[in-house]
Amino acid sequence: MLDWCEKPRLLQSVARAATLRVFAILNPLEYLLEIVNDRDHAADQQEGANTPTAPFMCEFLDFVHRDPKLLARKRRWP
Repeated sequence: MLDWCEKPRLLQSVARAATLRVFAILNPLEYLLEIVNDRDHAADQQEGANTPTAPFMCEFLDFVHRDPKLLARKRRWP
Protein backbone atom coordinates (compact mmCIF):
# COMPACT_ATOMS: atom_id res chain seq x y z
CA MET A 1 0.00 0.00 0.00
CA LEU A 2 2.84 2.37 0.83
CA ASP A 3 4.46 1.76 -2.57
CA TRP A 4 1.15 2.48 -4.30
CA CYS A 5 0.84 5.82 -2.46
CA GLU A 6 4.43 6.91 -3.08
CA LYS A 7 4.57 6.06 -6.79
CA PRO A 8 2.79 9.23 -8.04
CA ARG A 9 5.14 11.38 -5.95
CA LEU A 10 8.16 9.52 -7.32
CA LEU A 11 6.96 9.90 -10.93
CA GLN A 12 6.34 13.59 -10.35
CA SER A 13 9.89 14.08 -9.10
CA VAL A 14 11.55 12.33 -12.06
CA ALA A 15 9.30 13.87 -14.74
CA ARG A 16 11.40 17.04 -14.89
CA ALA A 17 14.69 15.19 -15.38
CA ALA A 18 13.19 12.83 -17.94
CA THR A 19 11.69 15.68 -19.95
CA LEU A 20 14.97 17.59 -19.95
CA ARG A 21 16.80 14.48 -21.23
CA VAL A 22 14.30 13.92 -24.04
CA PHE A 23 14.62 17.53 -25.14
CA ALA A 24 18.42 17.23 -24.99
CA ILE A 25 18.14 14.37 -27.50
CA LEU A 26 15.62 16.14 -29.75
CA ASN A 27 17.41 19.50 -29.87
CA PRO A 28 20.34 18.34 -32.06
CA LEU A 29 17.94 16.37 -34.24
CA GLU A 30 15.93 19.51 -34.96
CA TYR A 31 19.12 21.36 -35.83
CA LEU A 32 20.19 18.54 -38.17
CA LEU A 33 16.82 18.54 -39.92
CA GLU A 34 17.10 22.29 -40.52
CA ILE A 35 20.54 21.87 -42.10
CA VAL A 36 19.39 19.01 -44.33
CA ASN A 37 16.29 20.94 -45.42
CA ASP A 38 18.30 24.06 -46.22
CA ARG A 39 20.78 22.09 -48.32
CA ASP A 40 18.05 20.20 -50.14
CA HIS A 41 16.08 23.36 -50.92
CA ALA A 42 19.24 25.12 -52.12
CA ALA A 43 19.96 22.20 -54.44
CA ASP A 44 16.38 22.36 -55.75
CA GLN A 45 16.76 26.06 -56.49
CA GLN A 46 20.03 25.46 -58.35
CA GLU A 47 18.28 22.88 -60.52
CA GLY A 48 15.52 25.39 -61.27
CA ALA A 49 12.69 23.75 -59.34
CA ASN A 50 9.89 26.09 -58.31
CA THR A 51 8.73 23.96 -55.41
CA PRO A 52 10.91 22.00 -52.97
CA THR A 53 10.98 18.24 -53.45
CA ALA A 54 11.38 17.51 -49.73
CA PRO A 55 8.95 18.67 -47.04
CA PHE A 56 10.00 20.95 -44.21
CA MET A 57 10.76 18.17 -41.74
CA CYS A 58 12.07 20.45 -38.99
CA GLU A 59 8.51 21.73 -38.48
CA PHE A 60 7.70 18.43 -36.78
CA LEU A 61 9.97 19.45 -33.91
CA ASP A 62 8.78 23.04 -33.41
CA PHE A 63 7.84 22.20 -29.82
CA VAL A 64 11.51 21.67 -28.91
CA HIS A 65 12.89 24.60 -26.94
CA ARG A 66 16.37 25.66 -28.00
CA ASP A 67 17.21 27.11 -24.62
CA PRO A 68 17.31 24.47 -21.87
CA LYS A 69 17.22 27.21 -19.21
CA LEU A 70 13.80 28.27 -20.48
CA LEU A 71 12.56 24.71 -20.18
CA ALA A 72 14.13 24.26 -16.74
CA ARG A 73 12.14 27.23 -15.38
CA LYS A 74 8.89 25.36 -15.91
CA ARG A 75 7.15 24.75 -12.60
CA ARG A 76 4.64 22.04 -13.48
CA TRP A 77 5.58 18.87 -15.30
CA PRO A 78 3.15 16.40 -16.87
